[in-house]
Amino acid sequence: MIVPGIVIDCNERFVIVKCSKNEACGSCPSKQKCASKSVSLFFSDDNCQLLKISNIQRLSLVKQQVVGLEIPDSFIYKSTVVIYFIPIFVSIVISIIIDCFFNNEIMSMLSFVICIILQSFFLRFFVVAKKVRIIVE
Repeated sequence: MIVPGIVIDCNERFVIVKCSKNEACGSCPSKQKCASKSVSLFFSDDNCQLLKISNIQRLSLVKQQVVGLEIPDSFIYKSTVVIYFIPIFVSIVISIIIDCFFNNEIMSMLSFVICIILQSFFLRFFVVAKKVRIIVE
């Protein structure tokens, strides 16, 4: 899948590209009902996503340059696991640990919800797209 984007910053290690969230969803059948879309809209007020991409091609791009991002299916599948399954798994484990220590259902449910919200907010800062190829237009 090729997604158009605008270069925000470029150095020898990373390229930061801004693209539309709807463009990044491609032909996903559930992009209109996506849960991550509603969570991300809760934290941001615009319809754009910043992608931090490894500059393995050693490109020297200028700010505001229009580029294309070739996103392989394997990256989309791995991102789906990171976005959906890992936060739920970690939240369940933390809730079970809190329930064992405090033996309080309300506290364990509250910790589950807080963990989901915090992880969905912080995971986007740690994801680096290494296999995304930049196509200069």
